[in-house]
Amino acid sequence: MDLNNINNEYNMFKADLAIKNIVVKAINDDIKDLKDDKVIAQGELAKARRAKDAVEIAKWEAELKKINKDLGDKLNDLNAKKREAATYQKLVDDRIAEIRQDPQMQEHFDLVLKKQYARRVKAVLAEKEINEKKFEKAGKLEELARKSPALANNIKGMMEYCALKAELKALYVKEKDPSTGKMVDKCTDPARETAIKTRMATLKAKYDLNKDNLMGYVTKKGIDLSLDDVEEFVGMLGNKRYQVERQVDPSTKELDVAGSLHRVTKHFDRQINGNIKEINNNRLALNSLGGQDLIHDDGTIDVTGGAPAGPATGTPAPATPEPPLKWYNFVKRFKKWREDRRTARLGAGSGTPAPTTGTPAPTNPTNDYTQSLKYDVVRAALETRNKEEIQKGKADRKLFEREDNDAR
Repeated sequence: MDLNNINNEYNMFKADLAIKNIVVKAINDDIKDLKDDKVIAQGELAKARRAKDAVEIAKWEAELKKINKDLGDKLNDLNAKKREAATYQKLVDDRIAEIRQDPQMQEHFDLVLKKQYARRVKAVLAEKEINEKKFEKAGKLEELARKSPALANNIKGMMEYCALKAELKALYVKEKDPSTGKMVDKCTDPARETAIKTRMATLKAKYDLNKDNLMGYVTKKGIDLSLDDVEEFVGMLGNKRYQVERQVDPSTKELDVAGSLHRVTKHFDRQINGNIKEINNNRLALNSLGGQDLIHDDGTIDVTGGAPAGPATGTPAPATPEPPLKWYNFVKRFKKWREDRRTARLGAGSGTPAPTTGTPAPTNPTNDYTQSLKYDVVRAALETRNKEEIQKGKADRKLFEREDNDAR
């Protein structure tokens, strides 16, 4: 398979498709404008008819006729351009399909995706652990604000300073210094940086007073909250999506600090739920690929992606385990359910042993395959396969959950 030639064709057809899609979008915009013009013309015509103004009636009838003709022409043009775009889309898809039809490439994809899913599970587990700690600590700060009006007032007094500090941090991006080759922080908006620093200097005394009162209480009571934690949570209150107001009197509202911090706490709760969903999606996609060799019987994960080469002495390199997952029992039942379904499909009791799950161990790929991900078309084929495996895992999980619930 000539990967270089297929990749060149893929990129050429993809560039042509991008142009066609730009034209289709432009025509759609023209059609939208014409439809707006038509509504205006119809309104003006109705107005002229009510006034029985023959000149205006003739004018808007002619305008409406012209708009309808232009609209018809544009719709015909749109359909033609969509057909052209569909032709180029098929050419792009055909190149991807050509890559996917190669058995050795599929073996290579199996290896790549199994490692990708295992590593993604490890990464999201780490994110989940961080979010769980933040959820717990944000809840502690919320509880302080709810129990003590004085501490809630201290938090409010720190809010603007912390929000500006968070905004200032977001202004910086990592960029390589061409003279040294090292990564350095670069400000994307120097004018805003100056304005923020000026305002923070003005607020510093107020911030310090409230910070000292709040952190003094936290330290005295031995509450597990650092200043960095507090500044992060309080800084989030500068965003209106987290702000809750309460009615003080019929004409006055003020910030409900505890209610606002509750929204911050719920934010981390949603992050945890999202982490769990992503972990399960990748875990089940790994199962659908036969990645059991990366998941041990105790639920730990071998994030190395299989059996890596050991040191020069031939001693195998140890796997890097993660603690057993909370949803391990779910996974264990899921694996047994998959095996039972596979055995049933093949005909249980027929005397024919059920095959092992997953794809066969691949042969040693040539350099054309191990280095193939440098090609755009191969990355596109891999991403297509990735989406299919994730969707397959989701579908299996939903079916399993329904049958599992029915069996209870």
